[in-house]
Parts: sequence; structure tokens; C-alpha cells
Amino acid sequence: MRSSEAGAAFTRHTVESSRRQSVQGRSPCTDACDDTVTALGRSLVHHGPHNDRAFLYHLDPTDLPEITGRLGAFAKERGYSRIFARIPATAIDQFVSGGYTPLVRIPGLFRGEVDGYYLAYRHPTRGSRRSGNDEVLAVAMAKAGERDAACPALEPCFTAVRATAADAPAVASIYRSVFETYPVPIDDPGYLAQKMQENLRCFCVIKPGGRIVAVAAAEVDARAEFAEMTGFATLPGYRGHGFAAILLQLMEDDVYSSGIKTVF
Repeated sequence: MRSSEAGAAFTRHTVESSRRQSVQGRSPCTDACDDTVTALGRSLVHHGPHNDRAFLYHLDPTDLPEITGRLGAFAKERGYSRIFARIPATAIDQFVSGGYTPLVRIPGLFRGEVDGYYLAYRHPTRGSRRSGNDEVLAVAMAKAGERDAACPALEPCFTAVRATAADAPAVASIYRSVFETYPVPIDDPGYLAQKMQENLRCFCVIKPGGRIVAVAAAEVDARAEFAEMTGFATLPGYRGHGFAAILLQLMEDDVYSSGIKTVF
């Protein structure tokens, strides 16, 4: 089974859950633009008030075992109620003993060799109450157990291609119309254009006349040799054509051809 199955399902259902839990009156871009990246030792943490969380997305092994305590203090100091971490399996024991709960395991996440884990820190006072994220993960894991489905054929009148920075305004417009809120300011053309110059690969479906009607993105970590498939969005009038599956296949082909070992 390809490791992209659970990850893609997790991403899509997480976004849907985020939409349901969005705060009325909150501006996606205004709040998300306050998010930033901070170094804890040699490790990197993405955090901000928009999502009320700290996310350890790059763990440097030299920061073990102190990083779990430092991360907790970091979040408490800033008033964040949630902490998440993406780590290699070699560090799982230190995080579990530090109060973190594994959410999902991705085989071969790091360079196609070392399994990766997503974990969440749950404060003891919260007990074992089942959260919305737990429901999302249950759906994702169920999807991961399903058989591979054939990718639908793209209808002749549409084309699927990799987007360029020049497409950022059109892509941002779709995200703005589809998502009420999102972890990062993908509705900002400037932000998208910058990320597309860095590690974000956007892909789109174009209808006759040149209008973009569906988009998705691959966030690539070239050092760890994995890519996260995310940001699936289709304009309401063009749903039901299988564009998400088509874009997923296109993205997988693209990143695998550039040396990426694992996608999710």
C-alpha cells in the first residue's frame, strides 16, 4: 500500500474539520500571517495564534531529550493550547515518555528508510476525551485500509499542469472561495508566489479558456526526501469530475521523478 493514501485522506478530512470549527469573523490571511518559525536549539517550530498551536516540524537529534520539555515550556509561555510534532521513529520513546500521544505512523517518511510519526501533546487535565482530530484520524486510517482505486481519466476539454508563480493570484482566489480558514495564508497571492519559489509545488486543472478550476499542492522536504500532499480545492461548479484524484496522481509522478521517496 502506498503511504500517500492515509496522508491524503488525513489532509483532506483535516481541512474539512478545520472549516467546520472555524471562528466566525476571523480573517484567514490576517491571523495566519502572524504565524512564524522559531528555532529551539537546532530544531524548528511553526507556531502562531491563528491555530493556537506549536508544531515541531523539524527535529534535530542533538536536541534530544530536552526538546520535549522545551517545547512544552515554549507553548505555555505563548499561551498555546495544542502541541504537535513530526518526528522519526528513533525519537518516539522520548516523546511518549514526555506525554505525547502518537496519532499516525507513516512508513519510510524520512528518506524512504525511517518511519515517521505525527504526535500530539495532551494535557493531563484534558483526560481521554475524544477530539475532532481523533475522528479525522479514524477516517484517515479507515481510508488507508481500502484498496487502490483507479485514477479517473481527465476529460478531454480539461488540462492538468503544474502551476507557476504567475498563477498565484488565480490559485489564491480559489482557496479564498473554498476555505473559510486554513493553517497558512494560501489565499494571499504574495505568500503563494514566495512559497512556490521555495518548496511548494502547486498543480491545477484548467478548463477551456484558461480558467483554473481545481488546485492542489505538494510541500516538499528535499532533505528528508518526503512530500506532503495538501490544499485540494475545486470550485463548486466543477466538482464530481475526479479532479482531486487526477491532481494527486500528477503530483505523485512529479515528486517521485525528482527523487522524493515518500508522499503522504
